[in-house]
Order: sequence, then C-alpha cells, then structure tokens
Amino acid sequence: MIASEYGIIPQGWHYSIVGDLCKSISVTHKFDTDKLIFLNTGDIEDGRFLHENYMAVSEMPGQAKKSIARGDILFSEIRPINRHFAYVNFSAKDYVVSTKLMIIRATSLDSRRLYHFLTSQDVLMELQMQAESRSGTFPQIRFDNVSKLPILIADDKTEVAFTNLLHTVYAQIEHNNLENGKLRALRDNLLPRLMSGELDVSELDI
Repeated sequence: MIASEYGIIPQGWHYSIVGDLCKSISVTHKFDTDKLIFLNTGDIEDGRFLHENYMAVSEMPGQAKKSIARGDILFSEIRPINRHFAYVNFSAKDYVVSTKLMIIRATSLDSRRLYHFLTSQDVLMELQMQAESRSGTFPQIRFDNVSKLPILIADDKTEVAFTNLLHTVYAQIEHNNLENGKLRALRDNLLPRLMSGELDVSELDI
C-alpha cells in the first residue's frame, strides 16, 4: 500500500480526474425525419429507458436538441439523487434528448467502467450535495461538477478483469430488464381479458 492525495491505495494504482477521461457532448440532431424518439430527464431512470415512442418532430418541445450515440452516458443535470441516468447500448440515430440531459462520452476509459463509477451511490450523493449548494430553482449540476471528481484507477490487469466483469453483469441486468418488460406487456394484455371474463380460467387444473 502507498500514500496518495486521497488516502492509502494499492501500489500500481492511481487517482485520475474524471474530466481527463471523458468529455461532454452537445451535438444538435439533424432532424432529418418527421418523427423521432424524444427523451426528457424523466424518461430515463436507474439505467432504464422508460419508452421508445416516436413523436412528430414538429410537436417536440424546445429543449429537444441533442443527438446521442452508442456508448454515451446520459445523466440528468437536475437532482442527481433521483437516479435519472442511462447507458446507451444501442444505435440511437432515431433518438433526440433534452438539453437538461448531460451526454458524457468516455475518451480514455471504458464507457461501462465510467458509467459504473458515475452512478455509484457515493458519487450520486456527492453530486447531489454540490447541486444543493448552488442557487437556483432546482438542485442542479453541470459537467464541470462531474469533471472534477477523482476516480481510482487500478493496475492494468485489475482494470481489465473488473471491466470484463462489469460488462457481464450489465449484460445480464439488461437481459433481465428486457424479460421483465415482456412480462409486463403480457400482464397488461391478459389482465383486462381475465377481469372482463373474456378469458375463462375456472376449469384450469392449477
């Protein structure tokens, strides 16, 4: 173990600043089609995209501006503790997001590794505290708050092993979320038919 600016750490490990490992992206969408999927801060939560509904571009609010890409991290500027964040693991050319969503793109660290760090409870609490210290209508942060966070980076072998583990775990989480979505859709389809008597299960041997 060796001393560092932030405490004792294993030899071969070091602290970096998040802003040295990623950048904030703000690219205006081309709006080259009549309909797109618009995401506001409330449309993502705890890593999940809550809808994939298309709407007419002409009906979108003024804050519908930014384009996103696979590997981007979406992070709400308002009340970080409410966990309005998500990781883009799909082709997102049909998506446009609100100006109130930060788009963070990793440059020299695996994007899943960065996402895991930024969405950890300790980091969310720190960002929430910084948000509440600002004057304004809502507790809010900027990329400047995120960019100054220190992140502990392990030696190369440990980082590779940890990152591979993260990809495996998050792939399973996404698979489970997909299955849960299918089950919810099945429930929503069957329940009204059961309650109305359209489906009779009285004679089923359960």
